[in-house]
Amino acid sequence: MNAAWTLLNRMVIALVTLWATFTSLPSTAQASTFVGNGGNAGDVEWLVTLNQIDLALKWVEGLDPKQLCVCTETYANHRTCDVLNALSTTQVKFCRETLSSQLPALRELVSSSDRARVNWTYDPIEVRENGRLRAVDAVTDRQQNKISMNPDKFRSMTPNERIFLIAHELFHLTDLNQKPMEDVGAVGPFTDKDGGRDLINSMAATLTVQAGEQNITNSFRGALKRPQGWRNNWIDLSFGLTQQSGKSTFEIEDYETLEIVYRRYFAGLDGFGVYGGWRSQTGDKTILSSIKASERVETWSVGLTYRYFPFRDPLTFWGQSHLVLMAGADFLNGKYKVADPSIGGSGRTKATAFTANVGYAIPLFARFWGRANVAYQSLPGSYEIENVLIESKEPAVTATLGVSYAF
Repeated sequence: MNAAWTLLNRMVIALVTLWATFTSLPSTAQASTFVGNGGNAGDVEWLVTLNQIDLALKWVEGLDPKQLCVCTETYANHRTCDVLNALSTTQVKFCRETLSSQLPALRELVSSSDRARVNWTYDPIEVRENGRLRAVDAVTDRQQNKISMNPDKFRSMTPNERIFLIAHELFHLTDLNQKPMEDVGAVGPFTDKDGGRDLINSMAATLTVQAGEQNITNSFRGALKRPQGWRNNWIDLSFGLTQQSGKSTFEIEDYETLEIVYRRYFAGLDGFGVYGGWRSQTGDKTILSSIKASERVETWSVGLTYRYFPFRDPLTFWGQSHLVLMAGADFLNGKYKVADPSIGGSGRTKATAFTANVGYAIPLFARFWGRANVAYQSLPGSYEIENVLIESKEPAVTATLGVSYAF
């Protein structure tokens, strides 16, 4: 068992080193008041976009109004500028005045404790305009201060597209001349039936262009590249030790453990999922100086799993770390061997048992995670060798370290 202890010690040192490396890196995220557990697709992109819009608003506040609602040389050939290039002189002036008047309300929506919230949905998103339904990428609920979007669609967008979309929706949460800003209807010199949409798009395009000019769209790369805990599919590979009390003479107390587990979480079930796994445990023991005993137990397991994110800011290292709880049934196949100068033999057993696990996962790089786990197992079984009954009735505790890959 010395080799197993050496391996476990090395794994502990490696995990601690990786943890120290990642937690010592400077944070790329601002403080967040995000209310959630970090376990949803799109959470990170949503918060990054809010922070990028906040930085763009701060920058725009200090600009000469003549720089607003017009395209820049850098973005001259970017499709975002199509909106701005189509504006008349009168519309440009109105866009500048309106954007300047809306800045305080927008800052409140992206940076205060009462910031706008997101509602992720996989249902089709439609709005009724002029008596007809129209498919959209997002819809805003003013009463709940909430924007509903499809998380997969949002994540597939470029940073520029996300900023434009969210900026547009945020304007719907503000008022102009004591009336809600809406897409339908004329506003000032924006006289078409969709004049409101044209005005909002011109202001959203301005924020998008200015964010690009100041390289804000490339900020928060660390948070975006860090592994994200919302992934639905996980493969765990773990190594460690299993110990049980070993009250009988022939009962083996220590085992080396190798485990492979697949976990699948389901969207909409609030952190719940299922798992299936395979475990190999091998141990040996010297009895009365001359008798050599060894045991190998192979286990197939199935059960339920739940992940919990104890920290609230998914843009941070700790915000992505999370608890992994598992409980399920084990189906064991064991083989026990005894070797002695005078006697020897082997026996097999099958049994059903129960396992409860608690683990903690920390983000490493790409889609890889480090993971420490402690499990409580029952290892029942009995072997009859040369008319001698060998029983194992005591529960065991398994401690493992390993890596996970999420996809």
